Amino acid sequence: MAVCGVLAGWSDGVTGYLLVAAGAAFLDRISDLLIGRETFRTEILALVGASLLSGVGLILAGMARLGAPWDGITALHLAFMGGLGLGVLAVFAIAGLMHTGRSLPVPRSVSVALALTVGAVGLRTLPALGVIPWPPGPPHALAALLWSATFLIWLRAYWPYLSRPKLTEAEPNRIGDQR
Repeated sequence: MAVCGVLAGWSDGVTGYLLVAAGAAFLDRISDLLIGRETFRTEILALVGASLLSGVGLILAGMARLGAPWDGITALHLAFMGGLGLGVLAVFAIAGLMHTGRSLPVPRSVSVALALTVGAVGLRTLPALGVIPWPPGPPHALAALLWSATFLIWLRAYWPYLSRPKLTEAEPNRIGDQR
């Protein structure tokens, strides 16, 4: 509804409140993922992080439309680069194992890639929000390097899985750096 409102040209006030509501809905999704001790598995934390970044980003974007003193584009980067990017990488990691006949957990290197995704989002958004100082060099260069590294790390870890036949249930998980 928020996207429809923005595309339809509704007022900043209306679309601001719709974006805040959409962000709150993403934050509500987190409660579904808090499942006890298993919450602290990399796969679950990545999905929680995706909803958290999306929710906070949409709320900040809505607040920017309502007059908050930060750039709404930066807030949308938090929602989409952070939330959507982390969510896509998490799904790649989980589905990449399942669809090739392997089981969880994700490889350790992918856990690092997921953490780098959050770092890239932080380097892209936190300076613009005034939370941390700008890193040296071009404003978004380090964030872009980390962002690129996350997907390259995933590709390096999963290439053996994707380029070989699917494992049958009788074969053990022998490829890669499984925990």
